[in-house]
Amino acid sequence: MVLLGMCVGWGKRHCLLHREDYAFDEKVEASAKGEDQQITPSAFPIIGFKDRKLEEEYLTDLVDVSQNRIILGYSICILLVGFGIFAYDVAGINTTVVDVVMNPGKRDYGHSKLDTFQAMLDVGLTMLFLLCGLAATVAITKFNSKWSKSVVLHIAEAVFLGMIAMMGWDFSKLSTSGGEISFPIAGWVVNLAFFYLPPFIATFLILTFAQTLEIITIALLVFLVIIPLEKNLYAQLSPSAIKTHIGSLEYLDAVCNASPVNYAACFDSTILRVSFAIVIMILIALSIVMVSFFLEKSNRRAFVSKKVVGVQKQKLQKNTQEREVFLLKQKLEHEDLIHSIFPKVVAQDLMSRQSQ
Repeated sequence: MVLLGMCVGWGKRHCLLHREDYAFDEKVEASAKGEDQQITPSAFPIIGFKDRKLEEEYLTDLVDVSQNRIILGYSICILLVGFGIFAYDVAGINTTVVDVVMNPGKRDYGHSKLDTFQAMLDVGLTMLFLLCGLAATVAITKFNSKWSKSVVLHIAEAVFLGMIAMMGWDFSKLSTSGGEISFPIAGWVVNLAFFYLPPFIATFLILTFAQTLEIITIALLVFLVIIPLEKNLYAQLSPSAIKTHIGSLEYLDAVCNASPVNYAACFDSTILRVSFAIVIMILIALSIVMVSFFLEKSNRRAFVSKKVVGVQKQKLQKNTQEREVFLLKQKLEHEDLIHSIFPKVVAQDLMSRQSQ
């Protein structure tokens, strides 16, 4: 269930992906008779049940039972963005040494008013997307909106896609230099680990497995492949770049260039630490996807169990009603029989005694 499914069409989507009409009452009846032990509806590998009407019902139920968790996920994202890249940009720590030295007339760590506005625009829009997503979720789930509750998931997916676009834009503008004040070598890796990627931790709290897989995959491609390759960021880890960096700092130059062995140790340490940071980010992303997968599996199992229990409850109610009708019919037939055999007074007396 991705945005592609939403774009295919509200109403037409069922026609394009619909593969079966699953009837729980028939399956439960067949299972009770021993004819069919399989009650779980068939599903696509990622996008859910092949009965798309049932999938829509599942998504609506998922939002209904998980609305507090979704709100919590948005709150975590807002806090991570607010105390992360938003505060980082406000403080101006991301301005490079070169920018400060080459532009001494600029304000706020090298940013003019226009520069500050442009630097904060994308991060501000990210916060706006998250706040709007949270407001829409509360409005739809808490105030009995006319919208289907499954719309909450589509909105959340759009919010995260917009967040990737805005934060990717910010990352490409502000985290491409090798001479930053706080993180002078491969600072873009540190920026990713602490500021750009942490908000995506909350995806499994808000989105379905298919959406989480989509968002995490796109985020990794944008932040670890597309932008770094386009901006040639991995060149900061080249031997020449590291050698230049070491030589530019007196305290590092004195230690690392003291001997070939020291330099090799400094070089290997730098490469390993940055590489391990990238590997850990990828492992965290995979962990988020795996948690989302098992959470989705549990949610679908609970939904199917709820449907089966509902069918069994309806069946029990139906059997109870049929039994009551049968007993009432039997009572009336018994009364008619007594009236046909005995005089009216005697018949009434017998029936009154039986009722006692």
